[in-house]
Amino acid sequence: MLNQVHDPYRRYEEVSVESINDAVKKLVKMETKGNEITVLTGKKKYLIDFLKFGYQSSDGPPGIGSIEDYKPENGVLYGYTTVFVTIPEASIGSLKVKYGRDGKMYKAESVTFKKAEPFKPSSDYH
Repeated sequence: MLNQVHDPYRRYEEVSVESINDAVKKLVKMETKGNEITVLTGKKKYLIDFLKFGYQSSDGPPGIGSIEDYKPENGVLYGYTTVFVTIPEASIGSLKVKYGRDGKMYKAESVTFKKAEPFKPSSDYH
């Protein structure tokens, strides 16, 4: 990651960033019980019924990855990834990792989860 140094020359220097995968391992707990998936981020608990998404089975615990992105927003670095429940990958939501700089690198400070909306077929199609 390139970080702008605020000086008269507007220099950029390379700065390490804690990976999204490491941040999620450290700050998020996910588990599957029956057809319900629990996602814990900090003190927030999310319950997702994956059958409402039309997914038939979940063979194991939820996973993350394959789609990752980093973006600055209002001077703060965020990382994004998708939460999947089955193979082939079936999304139930996304995680947003907030980073803070500790002097030498960007480290994850917090994570929020955004639940995906289950697909609802339109009544226009017969």
